[in-house]
Amino acid sequence: MDVSIAVSLIRGQMGTVVEQAVNGAVETVLAEMLRIVGVKFEELKAQVAALQRDKAAVQRENSLKEKENDKIRAMLRYTELKLKYYRQGVEEEIQQRATTSSYPSSQNASPSSTARGPEPPPGETGPGSGLLDRTALENSQGCGTDRIAKVR
Repeated sequence: MDVSIAVSLIRGQMGTVVEQAVNGAVETVLAEMLRIVGVKFEELKAQVAALQRDKAAVQRENSLKEKENDKIRAMLRYTELKLKYYRQGVEEEIQQRATTSSYPSSQNASPSSTARGPEPPPGETGPGSGLLDRTALENSQGCGTDRIAKVR
C-alpha cells in the first residue's frame, strides 16, 4: 500500500504542475496563432484596398476610353454624312454635264463656260457647285464616278 499512497501523492502534486504547464503552453500557442492570423488579416486587408484602388483606376480609364470612342463614332458619322453629301453633289454635277453635253450648245454660251460647267455664286464651293477638276471629269467618263476628284 505504501506504493499506492506515494503514487497518489505524486499525482496530486504533479497534477497541478502539469496542469499549469499545459495551460501555459496552450496560451502560448493560442497567442502565436492570433498574432499570425492578425498579420495575415492585415496583409489581406491591404491587398483588398490595393485591388479596390486598381479597380477604380481601371474604371476611370475605361470611362475615358468610352468617351473617346463616342467622340470618334460621332466624327465618323459626321464624316460619312459629309461624304454622302459630296457624292450626291458629284453625281448631280455629272448628270448636269451629261444632259448639257447631249444637247447642242446654246448660242450665248462661251467655250470656257461649256467646258467647265456653270460657275457657282461667289464664295460657294460646296458639292454640286461646278468646281470639279476637269481632267477628273474627263477621266471618269470611262471609269465610273468613284474616281472623280473633288476640288475645293
